Amino acid sequence: MRIFLPQTLRRSLTNLPLRWVLIVPFVLPMIGAITLIGYLSDRNGQHSVEILADRLVAQTHDRIIQELNSYLQIPILINRLNVDAVDRKWLNSQDVVALDSLLFHRMQQFDGISAVLFASPDQTFRVVERVQDNLYLTSADRLRPNQFKTYRLDIQGKPEKLVNTNNLNLGRDRSWYNRAIKMGQPGWSGIFQHNPSTINLNASQPVYERTTKRLLGVFSVSIQLNYLSDFLNRLSISRFGHVLIIDQNGDLIATAKPEEIYNIKFQKQQVKQLKIYESRDNLTRSLGEYLRDRKWLVKSLNQRENLLFNYQGELQSVSITPYQDRYGLNWRIVTVIPKSHFMKGMKKNTEITILLCLLTLGLAIVIALIATNKLIARFRQLKRASQELAKGNLAQRLPTDNSISELNDVAQAFNQMADQVQQSFQQIKIALEESEKKFTTIFRTSPDPIAIASLKSGRILEINDSLIEFFGYSRDEIIDRTALELNLWHNLDEYNKYRELLKKQLSIRNLETQLRTKSGEVKTVLLSAEIRTLEGQDCVTVLLRDISERKQTEAELRKSESNLLYAQRIAHVGSWELDLKEQKITWSEELFRIFGLDPNQKEPLYNELLKAIPIEEQNILITEIEQALTEHTSYQVEHCICRPDGTIRYVISKGQTEFDDRQQALKLFGTVLDITDRKLAEAAKEESETRFRQLAESVREGFFVYEIESAKYSYVNPAYESILGISMESVGQGMLHWLNQIHPDDRHRIEEGLRRESQGENFNEEYRFIRPNGEINWLRSQAYPIRNQKGNIIRIVGVVEDITEQKKLEQSLRDSEELFRRAFDNAPIGISLVAPNGQFIKTNNYYCNLLGYNQEELLKLKFQDITYPGDLEVDLEGFEQMLSGKISAFQLEKRYITKQGTEIPVLINAALVRDRNGEPLYFIGHIQDIRDRLRVEQMKNEFISVISHELRTPLTSIRGSLGLLNSGVFENRPEKVKRMLQIAMNSSERLERLVNDILTLERLKSHKVQLVKEQCQINDLMQQAIESVQALAEQTGVSISLSALQYSIMVAPDAIVQTLINLLSNAIKFSSSGDTVSLKAEIIEDWQNESPEKWKSDNYAAIPTPFILFTVKDRGRGIPDEKQKIIFEQFQQVDVSDSRNKGGTGLGLAICKKIVQQHNGKIWVESTLGEGSTFYFTLPLQ
Repeated sequence: MRIFLPQTLRRSLTNLPLRWVLIVPFVLPMIGAITLIGYLSDRNGQHSVEILADRLVAQTHDRIIQELNSYLQIPILINRLNVDAVDRKWLNSQDVVALDSLLFHRMQQFDGISAVLFASPDQTFRVVERVQDNLYLTSADRLRPNQFKTYRLDIQGKPEKLVNTNNLNLGRDRSWYNRAIKMGQPGWSGIFQHNPSTINLNASQPVYERTTKRLLGVFSVSIQLNYLSDFLNRLSISRFGHVLIIDQNGDLIATAKPEEIYNIKFQKQQVKQLKIYESRDNLTRSLGEYLRDRKWLVKSLNQRENLLFNYQGELQSVSITPYQDRYGLNWRIVTVIPKSHFMKGMKKNTEITILLCLLTLGLAIVIALIATNKLIARFRQLKRASQELAKGNLAQRLPTDNSISELNDVAQAFNQMADQVQQSFQQIKIALEESEKKFTTIFRTSPDPIAIASLKSGRILEINDSLIEFFGYSRDEIIDRTALELNLWHNLDEYNKYRELLKKQLSIRNLETQLRTKSGEVKTVLLSAEIRTLEGQDCVTVLLRDISERKQTEAELRKSESNLLYAQRIAHVGSWELDLKEQKITWSEELFRIFGLDPNQKEPLYNELLKAIPIEEQNILITEIEQALTEHTSYQVEHCICRPDGTIRYVISKGQTEFDDRQQALKLFGTVLDITDRKLAEAAKEESETRFRQLAESVREGFFVYEIESAKYSYVNPAYESILGISMESVGQGMLHWLNQIHPDDRHRIEEGLRRESQGENFNEEYRFIRPNGEINWLRSQAYPIRNQKGNIIRIVGVVEDITEQKKLEQSLRDSEELFRRAFDNAPIGISLVAPNGQFIKTNNYYCNLLGYNQEELLKLKFQDITYPGDLEVDLEGFEQMLSGKISAFQLEKRYITKQGTEIPVLINAALVRDRNGEPLYFIGHIQDIRDRLRVEQMKNEFISVISHELRTPLTSIRGSLGLLNSGVFENRPEKVKRMLQIAMNSSERLERLVNDILTLERLKSHKVQLVKEQCQINDLMQQAIESVQALAEQTGVSISLSALQYSIMVAPDAIVQTLINLLSNAIKFSSSGDTVSLKAEIIEDWQNESPEKWKSDNYAAIPTPFILFTVKDRGRGIPDEKQKIIFEQFQQVDVSDSRNKGGTGLGLAICKKIVQQHNGKIWVESTLGEGSTFYFTLPLQ
């Protein structure tokens, strides 16, 4: 039975050694049986170990998930508690004191969090964070959203020390805040840097007003991700394996390995998570490379998945479990355990099994080798004899006396075959010698050049005499050299093509190419080649046929035909020939074009040709042709033809007849000249002249033709006379009369234009012309020189236009534009023109000065480039609505970013300007700097807040005291009654002072009260002030030092005493017990010549001397530099808590400033933090 095997397997099983044929069928089954038994035993052991390993990994993942749920629920819970406090009205989100207290207590309740944050839409920002077991409060308010103050908190949560003040633009990068607003529900923000050693994750939740759904703010809680890495490191599985947490994109979240898994750019305050394949740990990085090729698995995983991968030659077991929560986390828990960790117990048994199998296999192979070696020896003898026979040693024979009969039969058959081969070889040798003689005769005598070359090397082996004659080389110069060495190929690309065709087809027939002879002449040949095996070597037989003369003749013929066609096309002359006997007509290509026919179609018949000619002209043509045939003459007829597309062409047909010896007509031939262009030009010229005269008579512009030779006008139209206001008689005088009437201020310029005109340039000038009635009009003249064939100017053609009204309109337009430009440039608000794509087209000076750019810099920008990113979306929405036609204008408060990087709040009014077709041209925008308005609003809010507090406190005390008295509780306790009345009295006095301060400041600001000045002693005023604050000084333990001045001055005494009292009371309030507050007055005659450095300050630069300088100095906490410029504004205090802790309304220094200013004096402060403050004010003596 024959076994059928696949073709590929059959080819692989050919030419096998006999040793393998005999050994393999014996040994292979034994190998299979032993291997199968060992494999099944090892596989069962591995399966048991895999079950145990899978249970361990599952338990580990469950423990990690449990820990994640516990740790990550804390910030979610805190946010829920905070939002619930606002919803239940337990907390007012605008009460920063209560808000700070809440954040502080949350930090004390939960140890596992890093910070608790709150941010509101009005840019109020509060955060309490834990730094090295201490709690710190960082805050910013709406007026100064970029100024962050950090306080250390005491154990009761109260600020005890200002640690730091930073002017940072952090408001732009609150991703947790923006994400919470966008989602409108609890969720997680991106990972960020909390401090140089920790990386945190924020859970955020927005809080809305219950009824109006207005956004009140966003609560956020920050936790450390470092905790997760520490937890993974403590797992028992981390001692022999590796555990890590990644997100669905492969970014590392936590790892049990001690490595940094984040890149932190401190300058840009950016945190970049490392991809798992970017880890510094080799195992983690290799796992990342493995998972990067399986992104779909990590991204779409919804249940635990087990994988295997190879690391440094060792197989690793990988388990991935998804972890998700309803707030947006989508992480993956990954464990990596070496397979070898669980296989150690099985390794020794596996080695023993492999050793026994190898011993058994070796014994089987030895037995098979002994049995086959004896049989193979005889076959080797047969192989050597066959190889000798193949080499040509035909005398080889094998012995037939072997003990195995089958081998004797093989030897006998071999000997018989050897005898037959020897006889056939002798017969073939004789036939080959005869064939070579015939080939040599044909090869030598062939008229075509023939060569034989080696296929492999390309070297020429044999050539005939025709090839020697063709190339001009001798036989010795050609033999054993290649065609490339002899430079026979004119074009190497053709040589490469020849080699490719020969390799692909094994033969070539009539390949046209060019070859180069010894003399350098290039000849065109038809090359035929074929691959043959000659004397055991692959050779190429090449035959050439010279076609150079034929190619040259063909090229000359094509050139001649091309020249003829080109000449006919240029001359618009077509030729034809009619064979009268065959009635066959032949047309040139140009004749087809003249008749509007396709040159590729067949020539029309004679009768069809006549149909293209109008009937009356057709008869004339036929008559002329018949007369030419009869009289043996030529003919010429001008007629028109109608093309198939309906167009008419005008032609001149010429022809003559060819006769034979018997004067019989044989052929008619002739030409057709297309004269359509000439005919149309003649008609157009005639029509143009008529139209020109009609047009010249009807236009409003004056038209003239001036002849150079006669120096007179050959033509002027009526409008010319009307515009100049002169008669035809004056025009006939020539150009001089016109030139004399030109305004003297313009005459020189006109004469210069006429000079250039005489040199061939066009004349185009505007000028004033004095009419005969004395009226002055503005005219515009345009003239063009006309030349003859020799290039000489023979006449001037031109027009004159009255542009008086146009000049008036232009002047009005310039006046209007100047008015608009001045209004635009000098407007007290910013004005800009903006293209629909946002590009600035034009801005005024106020706009540039406000933003700190010059005009050129601003025009290179778009309004999007200078708009605060947080305001851009609303801004663009308004512009889109205007572009769509929903609104025509809109108003918006937004922030611009100046060239210096500062933010400026502005009010913008924008409108869209469209063209007549309703297409948008540009936006016009007005901007107003509203910093002062916002500052006033802030001051108003602070005023209301302070007044509310200051009014509520004394009123509460009064109401409480009177309520207790009214209840009768203290009827029998007169001391308590007296105490309650004293409290009510004190509160009433405090309320009275507040109202008086407000009224005093308002009167001073509005100048409703004029200060009554009188001569006063300086020392008396200072003493009165000290007496007024002495009780306050004794109460706080502060002493007052007085440096009095005996001098009389004209002032309002009560106002100056109030100024001193306000400055002294402030100094006492901010001084510690035991400190000394000093009050000093001195006369300054000429401060510029004084030596102390303090007189060099800019504060003294504008003070006229002489003056009295008052100084109030304390040793308090000092005033920051940024507060020193605004401390004299109303309701401005160094710290918002000063109103509660120190008393006062924030109006005292504002009142001082107004009083000093109404005395033409100046007031300022110089202070150093931690060292104290010195307040100065001056009163001029003149």
